[in-house]
Amino acid sequence: MTRRLPRSFATLGGVLLAAALAVAVGERPPASHDAAARVARRHHAAATDRAGARLPGRVVQVIDGDTVVVQLDDGAREHVRLIGLDTPELHESAKLDRDAARSHERREAIQVLGARARDVTAAALDGRRVELELDVEVRDRYGRLLAWIWTADGTLFNETLVRDGWARLYTFPPNVRHVDALRAAQADAQAARRGFWGDPHPPWTEQPRGRTHRGRGRRSSP
Repeated sequence: MTRRLPRSFATLGGVLLAAALAVAVGERPPASHDAAARVARRHHAAATDRAGARLPGRVVQVIDGDTVVVQLDDGAREHVRLIGLDTPELHESAKLDRDAARSHERREAIQVLGARARDVTAAALDGRRVELELDVEVRDRYGRLLAWIWTADGTLFNETLVRDGWARLYTFPPNVRHVDALRAAQADAQAARRGFWGDPHPPWTEQPRGRTHRGRGRRSSP
């Protein structure tokens, strides 16, 4: 004769089984998700490890005139430092103090220019599709991706920002792929007195000295 378990035991067993399954699913994502994430990470690491690579994405944040955040099409989100130029410092930092001491200008005057440069970059790039062109040295000492930024219409934004007078030439080997274009852009901006070059005695225009990566002998952007 077969004995049937009381209904309460059957119900309890079902609850325990469901709880165990829920915990298991919550603690470990599906194997296919793990594999896809690993492939994406490998793809991104490979793409950002070769000079000349073009990485498509969208600008999702503008931090200041020369630094943006880009959501790449491969899923990675990168802080990106524009190669070959420097804009006035906007945020409180040791660099702002150094620039003020070097140029003998008030920190507030430099920050006003920094805000203007940030607004120009935001107007051109924020929310827009871009391509990041990498050079020989891919990252700076802060871990930021170093890039030449191309807009959807094929314009090199690094050159545009310098030509409009809201960035100065700030370039060091080995990342010099478009340095001639930037040098010509700065000469044009100075001759036309555009941007901060419109001031007879523009603040913050002395060429800063480059910094060297410790132990590597390479310079990086500020």
